Amino acid sequence: QMIRRDGPFEVDLAYTVISQVCLGLDAAHRVGVIHRDVKPQNILITENYGVKIVDLGLARHLGGSSVSQTGIIMGTPDYMSPEQARGKSLDARSDIYSLGVVMYEMFTGKLPFTGESSVAILLAHMRQPPESPMRVRPDLPPWVSYMILKAMAKKPSGRYTKTTELLGYFEKSMAESKMAEADEKPELAEKPEKQEAQEPEVKVPHEYCPSAGGQTHSRRKLRLLSMALVAFIAILTIIAIVVVRTQLESPAQIQAIISDAKEFERQQDFEKAFEVYIKGIKELPVSISLYFRAGLAYVQYLSHEHPVPLVISLIVILISLIAPLFLIQQRLRR
Repeated sequence: QMIRRDGPFEVDLAYTVISQVCLGLDAAHRVGVIHRDVKPQNILITENYGVKIVDLGLARHLGGSSVSQTGIIMGTPDYMSPEQARGKSLDARSDIYSLGVVMYEMFTGKLPFTGESSVAILLAHMRQPPESPMRVRPDLPPWVSYMILKAMAKKPSGRYTKTTELLGYFEKSMAESKMAEADEKPELAEKPEKQEAQEPEVKVPHEYCPSAGGQTHSRRKLRLLSMALVAFIAILTIIAIVVVRTQLESPAQIQAIISDAKEFERQQDFEKAFEVYIKGIKELPVSISLYFRAGLAYVQYLSHEHPVPLVISLIVILISLIAPLFLIQQRLRR
């Protein structure tokens, strides 16, 4: 009745209702009971905005028998989770999906899926991604849209695990949004003359705004990918040079050194093979292939004679490669 009479909810009013629904469902889930029919008609609101969750006629204990396990689908199609529509066994995340549909309707004033029949609606819940709430209601904060779509993930593993987890995200995001608005107010008060000339720029945290901060984030990602592509091309170029130089080098000198070293490699005496390559490098310091083969021989020598130092060295190299990427990722997040 409130949705039809007053239209989409504002964030504060929605929080008043959703927070109580989350706590009520959590109380049921903690004792192993799932509601299985969460919808606006089963959420009663008192004059003082107290919330009562009613009609547990379809509720089942997680440890007991379930109607869905017999293949009989029961519930309301407009709010039914994909796994409930398939007649599978359910857990608390099914109620979270239904709550996501309720939030979608609360914030946009419409259902995510409609159809000519119940079967069409159930198929949409199972297969069709919902339209972004921000497209339906452009003034909706991006983090609200994210919260709804996460609750409505097709796979249960993609949703919030508990209603209190959803509530925690709601509270944190709403507080950060209000702090961001409070930080902008002094700026507007200091420059009232610019308020008439042009609309003040509203800054939304990048992690919640794919359209504003997301553009800068995308540009940074593009630069990072470009650097990785350049590094990959450089590695391929080095390998190509090694191959070409190996073919162009004097076969008489190079092949003699390689032949001597391979004889030791067949005997698995990689230390001697390494010494042969080093001696050859001293005679032919411009031979790239000898440097390459000497490196391989030394690695093989370490793997046979000193495996522990080799493993430690590889770990150090791996950390040195991963650490810069981790620091870049943290900087991009900030």
